[in-house]
Amino acid sequence: LAHSDSKGVMATRLLDLLWRMSHSQLGVLNSGALKETLAHYDSIGCASKEAFLHNCLRNIKDRSSVPTSIRLLRDLIELDPESLNADSSPSAVCRSVRLSTLDAEYHL
Repeated sequence: LAHSDSKGVMATRLLDLLWRMSHSQLGVLNSGALKETLAHYDSIGCASKEAFLHNCLRNIKDRSSVPTSIRLLRDLIELDPESLNADSSPSAVCRSVRLSTLDAEYHL
């Protein structure tokens, strides 16, 4: 569904639905669907992976949906490139820098 939405018309609603489903008490959805959908919308500039990373970190800090948030945090970090090159987006962060930053700021 997300991949057919090349203009991001459904981005907010779909990502919100996937977030709620993955964080529900029933564990209705694994983090993979949210990861793939967010990767698509982030790549076309309709959603921010950074916002979801911060939501995961906030949940962990608040001790809310911790296992789910840790899994999703891991999945989102895996979307970061291992290294940057000339074709990388100016806002791109390589995985090792992201992990170092998270370790320094959050002691993860």
